[in-house]
Amino acid sequence: MKHLGTHPFRLFAVMIIVLVVFSCRRTVYDRRPNTSNSPESREYFGFVLNGRHFVSEERIGNVSGECTYAASYDSASTFRIQSNHSATSCIGGTIEIILDSIDIKENNTYAFGTPGSKKNSLTCYFTNDCSKPALYLTTRDNNFGFVKIKKYRPDIKVISGVFSCIVISDDGTSYQIADGYFDRHYSPF
Repeated sequence: MKHLGTHPFRLFAVMIIVLVVFSCRRTVYDRRPNTSNSPESREYFGFVLNGRHFVSEERIGNVSGECTYAASYDSASTFRIQSNHSATSCIGGTIEIILDSIDIKENNTYAFGTPGSKKNSLTCYFTNDCSKPALYLTTRDNNFGFVKIKKYRPDIKVISGVFSCIVISDDGTSYQIADGYFDRHYSPF
């Protein structure tokens, strides 16, 4: 009789531990792949838009878009990264980050604002329904939004960063972009 009481308790404890381990949410850093085609860049661009995950990654063969940086010694420079995400038929989108007239440095944070000349911004075009036009979303002045450069290696042309922001549609609806991360090789303009 003594063993019957302890056996179900152990089984219950093991079941609780298994449920807790498998139901815990992983952070964006855990979701990123550990493997890489290059030791300096995963050729990765990913983020979450209102709970939906978007990933462009070399390892799984779906890298689409471009990354450029025009470094200039006599004036400020422009960094641009653009990535495309597609699902079935006409469902998908494009996201673009532009840092205009800046000098990129590791660990610097750049605030997003309304797109324009000599400004930093993030824009998105997304189609969720083939019968409707694409949704245009953009950062705005005085709203939350930033990109932080984590790695900048001009010798091998690699840049990585994290970003997060609130984007607004033409009708004023707000959307949240979270867990943004890119790690890409860039090319000069």
